[in-house]
Order: sequence, then C-alpha cells, then structure tokens
Amino acid sequence: MARLIYASCFIFIFSFSGFCAEQMQHTDIAGTYRIVFFGSQVVKHEKEKDSALDGIADKFYISNNCKKAQELYPAIINHGLRNKCNTVTQSKILDGIVSISYDNANYLHIKSRLQMEGGVVDMSASDRYQYTVYAPIKYGNTLKGKGIVSWNYDSTNNRPSSNSVSFLESPFYITKLGKDILRIDITLVGKNVKVIDKMIKIDAVNTIILEKMDMRSTDLENKIQKQFAKIK
Repeated sequence: MARLIYASCFIFIFSFSGFCAEQMQHTDIAGTYRIVFFGSQVVKHEKEKDSALDGIADKFYISNNCKKAQELYPAIINHGLRNKCNTVTQSKILDGIVSISYDNANYLHIKSRLQMEGGVVDMSASDRYQYTVYAPIKYGNTLKGKGIVSWNYDSTNNRPSSNSVSFLESPFYITKLGKDILRIDITLVGKNVKVIDKMIKIDAVNTIILEKMDMRSTDLENKIQKQFAKIK
C-alpha cells in the first residue's frame, strides 16, 4: 500500500503565512502538469564597481502573471525601486510542462521544461528556455530536496544549450495547494546572468505553480517547442 506523506506546515523564505500542505500520496503527485505561474526574484547579487549596473539584476520580478505575483508577495512586488512587475514587464509562457514520476524505491523524479518570451525575460536571452532535472526526492514528512541540473537557451543557434549547469546547493520544496495543484519553491544558488553584456552571479527564489493535465508522467524532451519572436 502506498505510504501516506503527512506534509507539515512550514514557512518558505517568502511564503504566505499560516499555510499548511495537504496530505499526499505518491500516486497523487505523479503525472504531467502544466505551469500556470512562474515567478523569479533576485535575492542576492554581486556588487558591481560600476554603480550604473548595481541593482539592475533585482530591479524586476520575472513572471507571467504580475497580478498573481502581487497576491503571493505583496511586501515584495513593486516595493520601492525593486521587483517591478506590471503589464509591460510581464512575460508570456509559450510552453511549460512538468513531469513527475516515482520508482520502486520511493523516490520522486521531476523534470520541467519552460519556454517564455516578452517583457523582462527578454533582457536575458538564455533564460527564455529552461529545461531542469531535479535531484530525486525520498519520501518523508516534507517533500524537499537539494540540487538541480539545468539547460538554457542558446540564442545563437536557436536551440537548448549544449552544456548543462549544475546547482548542487539549490534547495527546493514541493507543496500541494489543492486537488491536482502543486507548488514548487526553489532557490537557485550561484546563477550566472548577463546584465548589459556583463556576467554577474546571483541567487534567485523561483515560485512555480502547476496544474495536473494527466495522471501519467511524460518522457519530457529537452527541445524547444515553439518559435520565439525576435527580440527588438
């Protein structure tokens, strides 16, 4: 018989207070999901000697739904000169799929593919495509793990990057929000991003909300699914 997982209440770095996860079984979690919300906030970045560059990395909050972002993080979004998110900066999800499967050793296996364009995400072309493999999660009181491997967008050749990047110290949590709805919170530790033709290192908190499309998992392909619009 499948073992019940009693997900305890816990508070994410920037999560809503008073939240408690529902009870979950591995059969409840497994399946194919579409990404309905993506949000990314820079929480730490290298200080630049050039004051004009300093602060640009955390000036915007990357999301496909700024209204939802404001609802989730009212104390962060559009606060002062940081984390701007509005209809102008908002990006569009062209393709967003997450596949979750499980094995006989009670480990969850998660893969995700996200393709976005428009708004602030176009400032960093490599981030328009993200294919991510999460470290397997052993069942426990909370669904949490650490470490991902990611491929981004090679804009020169219009394809996924040939080489992957490992974020071995990046923690992530999975929570059930309701029937067939999951949330993934992950902190990317030490991500390199290009800002005005200069590479800087950041930490970023990503929030991903998923809706189940199919009870069966998918063999998710690392391949761009839709044609990108040209960056103006």
